[in-house]
Amino acid sequence: MGDLTADVQLFHSGTVDFIHVPVLAADTYYKGALVFWDATSGLATTDGIADDDIFIGICAKQQVIAAASDLVEVAISGIWEFLNSNAAIAESGEIVFHDNSADSNSPADLDTATGITEESGEDNMVGTMIWTDGTTMRLWLNHFVTDAA
Repeated sequence: MGDLTADVQLFHSGTVDFIHVPVLAADTYYKGALVFWDATSGLATTDGIADDDIFIGICAKQQVIAAASDLVEVAISGIWEFLNSNAAIAESGEIVFHDNSADSNSPADLDTATGITEESGEDNMVGTMIWTDGTTMRLWLNHFVTDAA
């Protein structure tokens, strides 16, 4: 799917924690975009995801950022539901990954280990898939679960 060019429809439930993080570049940060710590600068980004970048969370709302180091609001917990047809119903309960080599900030590109070639240091665990019907995924987001080097 690639990088988002518009907000995505997503729903959340349960307790959701938010943090504000400084960003790498002025840009439009779309609601639903996956946000990462840039391994080189230590700032947050949704663009140009590299192998060693580390998943932070989901962009909570559309935010137009005027300058580098301005803050963007990121959800780091909760149960999130969004369109995603990568996982099979039988994979419910599995860990969900972001394949950093795919350079995408779209939750539609998340998948289980079955759907991606897991490579240490290049993939980020983003949470646990609670449920899917084959077109929609419900994810228990946990930014503390990561295997990035």
